[in-house]
Amino acid sequence: MKLRFDFSVMEMDGELVAVPVGEGADRLHGIIKLNPVAADIFEQLKEETDPARVHRYLKEKYPDSTDDEIGPFLASFLSKLYREGLLEDKELDAKFMKEAQDRMRQAQEQQAQQPPQNPETKN
Repeated sequence: MKLRFDFSVMEMDGELVAVPVGEGADRLHGIIKLNPVAADIFEQLKEETDPARVHRYLKEKYPDSTDDEIGPFLASFLSKLYREGLLEDKELDAKFMKEAQDRMRQAQEQQAQQPPQNPETKN
């Protein structure tokens, strides 16, 4: 997994933000406000990685944090990035595509099993 677009993480007016650059600047408008941990995750996502590797990195960088703190935050943040279309993950993309195809197939099968409905005629 990695970020779908290029971002520059910087401090702006005392806040950490991710600003789209390159192709991302043409397609995305605005900035993303980050806390320090989210900024660290963003930096890790600039290159191909996986959740376990990012988790290990955060555990090393924040040794006083527990897995119960890091894990849920990381999962929530990655999920939000993915839902917003900012995270590219071939495994997740394939999984969601298969699930969407399965749902579509099930809907078509259910529709085929239903008897055709006669439209009401008005006289």
